[in-house]
Amino acid sequence: METTHPKSLGHSAADRIRVLLIAYGAATVVGNNIVGRFADRHTLPVLAVGLVLNTVFLTGFALLADLPAPAVICMMGIGLVGVTTLGIILGSSIGAVVIDTWGLRAPLWLGAITALVGLATVLPDLARRPIPTTGLASPCPAEQTETDALASPF
Repeated sequence: METTHPKSLGHSAADRIRVLLIAYGAATVVGNNIVGRFADRHTLPVLAVGLVLNTVFLTGFALLADLPAPAVICMMGIGLVGVTTLGIILGSSIGAVVIDTWGLRAPLWLGAITALVGLATVLPDLARRPIPTTGLASPCPAEQTETDALASPF
């Protein structure tokens, strides 16, 4: 298992990490705004898809961290998913501990596992819901009433 410590990366790598973290933060803001609009109408499906995507991106990042382009894509994907999980909230605190113990990829694995646990809590509710006949898309503008149009975030 890889045990690289952030302090051993050197000055240039530390600067790149800062830029990546700023880009990740921006992706999170964009993701939260977009996903939030969908989540208002379709909470459980959006949460389930977000947790699946978080699992995919976190696992992909952990497996492909040595390859710059896929690693950056996975990192930005995590931000764009826009689903806040307990893993993200606690990740900062627990991440520091697991990084010191198991290396830089440990928080990614922990996050992927946490996202799967979160998904397991959502799936039973999704299974009990009827399948919508109209899909996730909102009605076409010709079918919307004035009240519906004003309530729509899009």
